[in-house]
Amino acid sequence: MVSDGGESQLVRISFELRPITESWPPVPSERLWALPLDDGRFRVTTAPWFVADIAVGDVILAATRNDDALWASERVESAGHVTIRLIPRKDGPLAGDPDAVAATLTPLGIVAQPMNKYGIMALDLPAVIDFTVTKSFLIEGATNGNWYFEEGCVNDDWIAS
Repeated sequence: MVSDGGESQLVRISFELRPITESWPPVPSERLWALPLDDGRFRVTTAPWFVADIAVGDVILAATRNDDALWASERVESAGHVTIRLIPRKDGPLAGDPDAVAATLTPLGIVAQPMNKYGIMALDLPAVIDFTVTKSFLIEGATNGNWYFEEGCVNDDWIAS
């Protein structure tokens, strides 16, 4: 456990990943930080790069396995956040620079976390931001050659925007 600076303790929860292609995702599992609640429930505190259908704030069930690690089994509550996976284009106007990409996203209320090893960024879109504006901005950025993106975890408000 790692202290999050408050009274509570953050823990790492492992998620098994299902292959989409032979080479993607490039890892068999991903670990996310989560806040223990009760009865084997945990609130996810970081956006995933590879895990599908999980977003910041979601509550999951997890239990310890033979390897003494906590492994997620299912999501039991959505917090309304959206997770987007974004790959900055090296041949685009922002030259694939994750900092430049993040600088364009931050004013919209998006939290961007790069993983340089795989050239991917996990975006956390809190439920309070304007999804219509955000979705249009992401589409425009893809059209302009700044990035590619895909939806990792969306909600009805995102779909309707």
